[in-house]
Amino acid sequence: MIECCPFLLGGDSILEPLSFPEFEAGGPSASSLLQHPSDELLVCLFCSESVPLMQKDALLRHMLLDHKLVIADVKLIVNLPGYMVYWKGRFLEQPVTDFCSVIKTNSTGPVETQENYFLLCDVLPEDRLLRERLQQKRLVRIINPTLFKKAALGQ
Repeated sequence: MIECCPFLLGGDSILEPLSFPEFEAGGPSASSLLQHPSDELLVCLFCSESVPLMQKDALLRHMLLDHKLVIADVKLIVNLPGYMVYWKGRFLEQPVTDFCSVIKTNSTGPVETQENYFLLCDVLPEDRLLRERLQQKRLVRIINPTLFKKAALGQ
């Protein structure tokens, strides 16, 4: 078995990491700067607080501490600014409890010490569809230039 699979012994691997142009070594590419400019702002879902995209952790901390909202798997969201704009609009239309799981802290303690935190995650079908739609849009942005180049070369 090992003779037919040299990669098991540390030889050439048949698996290679999938890399997209904006994540290749040597810093951000021109296309990534166009797609996600560093000065693009993230807006809080509940107030006027905003930060540059590069400081997203500060805004996520703000939403946790000031508004008690946690966004699950935020690193998997391919277009966080678009995601935030969508949910800010939805939270203006309906209460956050219509979309988020409510987590009560200190549930066995006195009522005055209990707090509700809100979890926005892809268990909600609307959130899952939004995340998938944002992924599909990104994939189309990545694939279309490749298809265009092949067509231009007559391949």
